[in-house]
Order: sequence, then structure tokens, then C-alpha cells
Amino acid sequence: MMRARLMPGAALALLAVLALASQLAAAPIFEPFDSLPPGWETESTILSANGETSVDASSILDAKASDQGLVLAFDVPEQTGDFPSASHVLWAPFALPATFIVEFDTAVGPQAAAFAQAGYVLETSDGRTIRWSIDADGKWVREVLRSGIIDFSESLLGIESSNIAADPATNCLGLERTGRTLRFFLNGVAVDEVDATSTERLGLFFAVGAPQKRDIRVADFRLFDPTDLPHDLALPYSEGFDSVFSGWGDNRRIHDGKIVSYASHSDGAYVLFARGEWSTKEMAPLGPLPDAWTAQVDVVAHTVGGGTVYGMVWMTDSGREYKFYVDPQGYYSLDWTNSQSGESDVVVPWAPVGGLQNSTTAPRLRIDILPGLTLLSVNGAQLYTLTDEANVEGAGIFVRSFGEDNEFASVSFDNFAAYSLEEVGAQLDFRDAFDSPASGWMIESWSDGSAQYDAGRYVLKHKPAHGVRWVTAPIATLPSAFDIAVTGGIESGPLDAYYGLILQIDEDDIFFFEVSGDGWYIVEWMADGKWQTALVDWTESSFVRTGNAGNELKLTITESSIEFFVNSQSVAVLPSPGIGFAAVGLVITTYEHPDAEVWFDDFCLKEQ
Repeated sequence: MMRARLMPGAALALLAVLALASQLAAAPIFEPFDSLPPGWETESTILSANGETSVDASSILDAKASDQGLVLAFDVPEQTGDFPSASHVLWAPFALPATFIVEFDTAVGPQAAAFAQAGYVLETSDGRTIRWSIDADGKWVREVLRSGIIDFSESLLGIESSNIAADPATNCLGLERTGRTLRFFLNGVAVDEVDATSTERLGLFFAVGAPQKRDIRVADFRLFDPTDLPHDLALPYSEGFDSVFSGWGDNRRIHDGKIVSYASHSDGAYVLFARGEWSTKEMAPLGPLPDAWTAQVDVVAHTVGGGTVYGMVWMTDSGREYKFYVDPQGYYSLDWTNSQSGESDVVVPWAPVGGLQNSTTAPRLRIDILPGLTLLSVNGAQLYTLTDEANVEGAGIFVRSFGEDNEFASVSFDNFAAYSLEEVGAQLDFRDAFDSPASGWMIESWSDGSAQYDAGRYVLKHKPAHGVRWVTAPIATLPSAFDIAVTGGIESGPLDAYYGLILQIDEDDIFFFEVSGDGWYIVEWMADGKWQTALVDWTESSFVRTGNAGNELKLTITESSIEFFVNSQSVAVLPSPGIGFAAVGLVITTYEHPDAEVWFDDFCLKEQ
């Protein structure tokens, strides 16, 4: 959607704009109308007993920029005649391609004694002027004019439509041209079409009855060739939603005169909205997918009322649609439906997400697709492994509301990414300087600590004494032989705190390799969720830098052994457990004193 405006420019400026028209039409055009953009030509008229008279725009309206678009504040004086009114047109300063879609948002305001309309006007090469518009009473109009006179045989007047949202909602009006056909859309639904030769000129049309004071809002005008939008994209794929032309839809659904769901780009995020008991979903514009791949997205904000869930959705070639739900209270669920067979099932009833209850941290949702398996994660912590042999054909995001009709859910998503795990496996070279939270490590605050990105480092905090907290790296699969390294140090708190690397076979079987701020190292082992005798007990070493100085820790893993390094010096070699590792990660541990904080930087994992 684009935003228009109407300032008569100087003749030379207008000629310059028209000279660039073909270039402007070659690329998508977006105008938010958060200011008055130059180049849009205006045409204002008064219809009275004296006929139609051109007037200066300032005599009937004041155009004011706002954070919700351009407000056309009409103040039309009383006129004589059978149908006194005023109209205003914003003519777009660019040529139109042969195939296009154009959309803009408008709010006409409440219906009053006098009418008000907002819509499009087009001039075609066969001499017709076609106007499509809506009013505040839930009706739309098609007016076809020849030489300024309405041809009633080609016009449609006062057509009621359930696809128009009642005041004070904003409606999205759209036009599409394919071949010789022009179609008119109301909130994404085609309601009318005409046969027309080429479109010579496009404008935004507004009309109000006289006398009347009326505000009509214009916002988010966009024009594009639909074939140019991103679609069938290959991996790796990432989308920050900074452009409305991302290939993700901007649409809305109307029911009983109310907007019950929509999807929209907004301030560098992608917003899904649902009201009452409605839902909305959008799929990423991805092409054919490999056998092993991953997708993730950040939930950056949400406003909720009543019951609300949001999450990730994926489709399989068996007809199943899986939904991985998370709610604002920190619980998750998984279910599926099959539109072909009508079957459905709840795979995972509602279960808590560790550390997410009552948390203000925005979660990162992730699915890892492997042959026959799908792994669900929140903030880097794996929650569930789904078994399904069907092929996954696409993934996206959704929001669902379970509230009353006046309750709604609005959730903002950002940083959607998808990449092939096969490609990652081929590279086997994961490096992270922690410069961006988009790298995928857990971001969380809980009652006894936190895990955060901070100024190019990753920081773990833990409050209680004699406690431990670890996080796993955002790496889905590990090779059988690899090197892993990280630099870490004490940020603040007691020097008897220790920190380091973990090797995880599963959630209950983990190796811990750590150093302390007072110059010791240790290798510990947890089996079946219980601490075992240390594999290498506390050992004081001159290799360990003390105080707040950083230490580089490294592990070299082969199929037969694990070697442990501190600052490039080997300190221990142990036999490998003989089975593959599922995950690697970072750990913080407190000893006799509480309130420890450690930092990490330059994490890397590379296949040997």
C-alpha cells in the first residue's frame, strides 16, 4: 500500500516527474503518506446548480500529515443544486505497467447526513473514466464516465458488501490489472471487474456531499507487478520485514462489518491480528525444500486479550497442517489437522516452557526438519521431537484468539529465517562473535539469572550459590569429529565462580569442562540426570588466567577421545563415550558465593 498526496508542482518539476515515470513504474512503489510527498498532482471540483467547477484544493480541504497517514480534512460550504458535492483527486506521478496491483488504506469516517466516498479513478485509452469507491455505509460504487457524463448502463451504484469494515475501521482498496481485465478488491476480496484497454492514468478519488465537514484518511499506497514479488525462494532465506514487498501477504478478513483478522507489515516487523475466535496465518514465500532444514522466528511483541496463542505452522504432503503453539503465560502445545480427511489430533497437550513463565523476554521459536523427525525449540531449548515420515512442504507463522468478540490478539514477528541443515552439515564451520541476537542463542530472564546478548558478547548470570545453568548452541546436528572453542571470563561477582563448555549426549547425560576465576579447572560428568564423580577433579593450573581475564577453552572430539585445552595448552585426554553428541553449549556454575556473571565471545565449532 502506498500513500498519496496532492501538491500542485511547478511546471518544470512536473515535467521532470513525468519524464521519470517509466523508470518509477519499473520497480515497486510504496508511499506511506506520513508526510506530504511531492509530485502528486491535485484536482478539486465543486458540483452545484452551476455545474462542475474547478476550485483550489485549499477552498474545500486541509491536507494534514499524521502518524496514521494523510488526513484530508474536508470543509465544504453549502451549495445549491440537486446533488451538491465536492471531489478531490490525487493523480499519481508515474506510468502504470501492463500488469499491476495497487492498494491503499482509507478510513472514510462515520456516515452522516451527507455522503462521503473514497476510492480510485482511472483514465483508459478508450476514453472512459472509471471510478471505484466505498462509502461509510458499507456500500461500493462503480461509475463509468464518458466525456464527463456518467454512463448508467456501465455503472453500478450503492452495492452493499459484507467485505467493507464499518466505521471506524480502515479498509484496504485494491485494483489489479491482468491482460484487458481490471478488478476491484475490498479488503483482499475481488468484488467487480471490467474489460478495459490500457490504463493511461491512476488517481485516488474522494468525494463528500455539501455542506459537510469530514476527515478522510489515506495511508500505505503501494503499486507493484505481482510477478516481481519474492516467491518460491531458495534457502538460505532470511526476512526482517523492513519492506512491504517481502512476499508475505498484507490482507484482512471482514465479518459482520468488523475486521476479525489481518496480516500487515509495520515498523520493521510483521503483525498478525485476530479477534474473538478467529485466527490468521501466513506462509513464508519459499520454494522446494530439502530433506533437512530449519526455520525460526522471533516474537518481538504481543498485545493480548482473552485467550491468545501464536506460533509456527508447517504443511506436509500428506495433507496435515501442524501448529506449534506458545501462549503468553509460557506454555506450549502441538496439534495437527487434515483438511483432506477432516481428521485432527493433539500431539502435545499444554506443557510449560522452562524459564518462559511470567517472563518479559520475547521468545524465539524454531523447528528443525529432519527425515521423519521435527524438533521443536523455544529460545534454543528443545521441547519435543515429532515423528512423521511425510515431507514438509512449507512453513509460516500464525496467531489465534479465543476471546470474546471485543477481545483480540496482536503479535509482532521479526527475523524469520530458514536454511538447509544439509548445507550447514557440509560446511561444518559454525562461528559466532555474538554481535547479533539473530545468531540464535537463548535469550531469557528467569528468577535466578539470565542469558543475554550484551555489546558483542554472550552473558550468563546466576544468583544462587552452588548452582548451575547451561544453554545449548543453535546447531541442529553435529559431526562425529569436531573442534569446539570459546573465550570466556568473569564479568562480575565472585572469582570462585566457574564457566565453560558442555558436550551433551541427551538432556540427562552431559560433560562439563570449566575454569574458575581463581585459577582452577575441572571436568565433570552428569549421567541420568545425576552428578557423578568428577572425571578430572579440581586442578589448579598456571594455564588458567585469573581474575577478570579471559580464557580460551577448547575441546577436540574424535570417535575415540576427547582432549581438553586451556589457552592452547592440553590439560586432559579422556576416552569418548562411543556415541555421537546431540548438542554443545555454554555453562555457568556458582560455588560458595552467589551472584556470578560470566561472558563469552568468539564461539566456533569446526569439523576436523
